[in-house]
Amino acid sequence: MKNTCSQTSLHDFIRCLFHQDYSVLSDGKECKHDELMNAWQQIYEEYCLISGSPEYAKILKCLNEIIRLQKILLHGRAAVTVLSYKYSLPDIECLKQIGFNYEFSITDRKAYDKDVLNCSNRLKGFEIQLQIQDKKRLELFGLDENGQPKNKKQEQTESDFLKSVAIVGKSNGYHIQLRNTMLDEWAGMVKLHNEMNQK
Repeated sequence: MKNTCSQTSLHDFIRCLFHQDYSVLSDGKECKHDELMNAWQQIYEEYCLISGSPEYAKILKCLNEIIRLQKILLHGRAAVTVLSYKYSLPDIECLKQIGFNYEFSITDRKAYDKDVLNCSNRLKGFEIQLQIQDKKRLELFGLDENGQPKNKKQEQTESDFLKSVAIVGKSNGYHIQLRNTMLDEWAGMVKLHNEMNQK
């Protein structure tokens, strides 16, 4: 399966971007829809990075926040589960490292249980934040809440995109062949073209 810009032709990128035909990424192999969607997201993210797209900064910030929240939830849930059954200094330290500064008094069971409950409630807040960030991620990739492409009008049409291919090719002095030009090459040309036009 194709999942990098160097494996993906400009033609395949256009098929994915404007027609949501992710099957072009399968290389003729049987692939699940989710696998193709993940491959497309990886390719699109790499494309944004190479081409210097402002969208990339938003995508990267969102993905980093998702990773941070997932880490908090993973470690926090595990620590709270252990602490709800027994006192555990390593788990208390783990919670303190992720910003949960509770005492967990070994001598006052009522206060201890209250601290465990407070941690559980804070974790619910982080779950909501993760849901918000995941929704934002889907929006950045133009997907609905089920991970399916939104049926919204594209900001840039396929025709506009093909015009930009012709313009970039002409400014570089050659004809760009969609099936023979790899996406990383195209992204580099776009970045160079934009940098030259800013001068």
